[in-house]
Amino acid sequence: MIEKSSITSMEVFRKKRISLAKFGLFLALLSSFVLVFFSLFNSGAQTIVLGAMGESTVLATIVTALIVLGFGEFGAGIILILYKLATGSPITEYKGLWDLKASRIVLISALAAGPLATGCLMIAIPLCGITYANSVLALTPMLVALASRIFLKEIPVRRVYIGIAISVIGVMIASYSPPQGVSNFYLGIMFALFCPIGFCVESMVSSRVMDLTDPIEVCGFYRCLFGGLFDVAVPLIICLVFGKMELFLQVFQFVFSSSTALLFVVISAVAIAFQYSTAYISYNYCGPSRGMAITFSTPVWSIPIGYLMASIFPYSVTKQGMVAAFIVVIGMVLIVIKPSELFTMRETA
Repeated sequence: MIEKSSITSMEVFRKKRISLAKFGLFLALLSSFVLVFFSLFNSGAQTIVLGAMGESTVLATIVTALIVLGFGEFGAGIILILYKLATGSPITEYKGLWDLKASRIVLISALAAGPLATGCLMIAIPLCGITYANSVLALTPMLVALASRIFLKEIPVRRVYIGIAISVIGVMIASYSPPQGVSNFYLGIMFALFCPIGFCVESMVSSRVMDLTDPIEVCGFYRCLFGGLFDVAVPLIICLVFGKMELFLQVFQFVFSSSTALLFVVISAVAIAFQYSTAYISYNYCGPSRGMAITFSTPVWSIPIGYLMASIFPYSVTKQGMVAAFIVVIGMVLIVIKPSELFTMRETA
């Protein structure tokens, strides 16, 4: 009787874990979709601001992209904190989070994933196009695998090396020739190459902290709030160094003077809050490997979403770029997990 009861309890527990893992995959897929939408609205806001200022220099693009992203990420942090407070979490939770010294390491993660990774993605999209920038972004799992080999002494299986080779080939195909109507294509690709580096650092630094804390609290407080401050601090330093403080102040002025740009920033903030938090939660529910495989499938989703939103945001991609996007995603999936196990929910999920 005891044995039967024990088996039943184990079966209930197993089914619950499988249910959570499936929900995690669903959240990762939503996160991937929303990342594309957020990127479009954020880059749309910076395009409006640059047009209003009459600026097209690389420096102006960098400063504008980071400041607009900073507004979005900081706003997302406020949204997530208000959400936690509205759902019953006391404000003292955040004092406890700060007092947990291990959690402060996520500040490094926010710096790497904010101005370096997401910031460079936002700079790259107007220059080379969203599908091409996301194809380079999808190299993140490759860098995570290589970093694990170097720093954690993990030995990758043959499948991982095959996936790395396929992903690199895909990016080479994507980078071979620019689509029509896209200026500074190769400069955009260069900026996009910094994205996997930043997200790799974020993955290596913050993965352990997520197991010790509430992922939404960490995401809202450190990743978004502090990430937004870092996003604005970097162009401030750049403008001080190059004597371009008028450019820095102009961006602030035009963001708030253009109702469309401000609307896009607000939409970006809501999308960022949703995308970042669902990505963090999905990694907890279905495991980092499965979550990453779905979240970084953005090159594929950027194609239909890009065409869908083309009446608002200019979009261009070649057949070669489409093929490259699919190749990169196939290679990325091979790096992080066996394809046969991607949707197979097991006890270890």
